[in-house]
Amino acid sequence: MSDPFMDVANDIFRRIHRGAITYTRDIQAIETHITLAKQLGKDEVRVRLTNLAGILCFEVGKLSLALEYIQQAYDLAMYFGWELHVANAESNFASVAVLRADYTSAEQYLRQACQRPVPSPLIIHMSELAYVLMLQNKMDAAHSFVTTAFEYIGNDIWDYKLPLIDLWHCKSELYLSHQNYTEAWHAIHKAEQLAQDLHNQIKMSDLFFGMSHIARLDQSHTESPEVYRSLLMNAYTQGDQNPLLLARAYFREAQYQYHREHHNLTQDFAHTALKFFQKTSAQDEIIMAEQFLSTYSQT
Repeated sequence: MSDPFMDVANDIFRRIHRGAITYTRDIQAIETHITLAKQLGKDEVRVRLTNLAGILCFEVGKLSLALEYIQQAYDLAMYFGWELHVANAESNFASVAVLRADYTSAEQYLRQACQRPVPSPLIIHMSELAYVLMLQNKMDAAHSFVTTAFEYIGNDIWDYKLPLIDLWHCKSELYLSHQNYTEAWHAIHKAEQLAQDLHNQIKMSDLFFGMSHIARLDQSHTESPEVYRSLLMNAYTQGDQNPLLLARAYFREAQYQYHREHHNLTQDFAHTALKFFQKTSAQDEIIMAEQFLSTYSQT
């Protein structure tokens, strides 16, 4: 027998990863079910839905509202002692911190999440932390978490498709850092297949950039790095044309290049990110990109 609360949550969660959100309708549905869960005394359901509301607001650029929902979920989970939901809230706090390029806070939240005594989401949080470390070019630390996560997963790959996207992506970057281009391509294509299986446009945007990193260095590869950025743009124009998704992908890439001291690429990608942010109503992120460019141009 299906659970109407989880049916709503699972439907919205899947569409978030496909980039197929209908914000007004979806947030109203979540709020309605949060109210109903409270009336019925379903506190754990209320925490899950509140966390989901935070994720939904995050995905449409309503960062202040997202943090309000995440904080509510965190406080409820702490009150009831539900470590699983505390860890999930910490992961969501980290997502906002990464978006703001506040990697110190992101690492702190994710390390706390990884230390919670709840094995179920541990792989997810470890993959997120590995990805954050990789973005910052902290490759030794990223390698440690990638290795541990793969040891946990073993042969249970079907249960961990989503975190495996980040883990294979990180593994590709680790191979790339050692100039092992064959294995780097193999790993990124593993991640690509998983992202395609899950119809995850958010992850695919990062993977196109990952492919461009390998193409830039692998002299035996026939395609230029620009080909993969063109694929990203093609996916954008053929999809729901959400400029926020594209802006965030370019801003993450700017951060990736910044931490590798590739100054021209950093500026190019940050300018492109700002251009797409300006096509959205995400004022926090427009200001963030403008501040990054202003600060970076002075260094």
